[in-house]
Amino acid sequence: MVASEEVVSHHLGQPRTIPHRRASVELTAGSVGSPDPPGHTLEMNMAQNMGTTDRAVRIVVAAVAALGAGWAGFGTAGGIVLLAIAAVLLVTGASGFCPLYVPFHLSTRRHGAAGRSW
Repeated sequence: MVASEEVVSHHLGQPRTIPHRRASVELTAGSVGSPDPPGHTLEMNMAQNMGTTDRAVRIVVAAVAALGAGWAGFGTAGGIVLLAIAAVLLVTGASGFCPLYVPFHLSTRRHGAAGRSW
């Protein structure tokens, strides 16, 4: 469950922690809403909210969607949609983080498995 995250900024060689609620991997400093000047990035640690089975199913479905896109033709509308679905499923399955789970406070990860990675 990810209710709020901490963003670590390395500004002028000194790290500082900023409370943050976004579920993004990296923010570019100097963008709208950024407290830091342009020229460096903000890093965010996202807690994994997907269990091993959830991740494995997503990766298998991503492979099937990619094969379906090849069968339909990569340049067709159906092929492009299937490739987009495959990309999203592959990224979320590989990272173990699903941003759609955050607003609903969902997690398929077992309790006590915080230190394990796939």
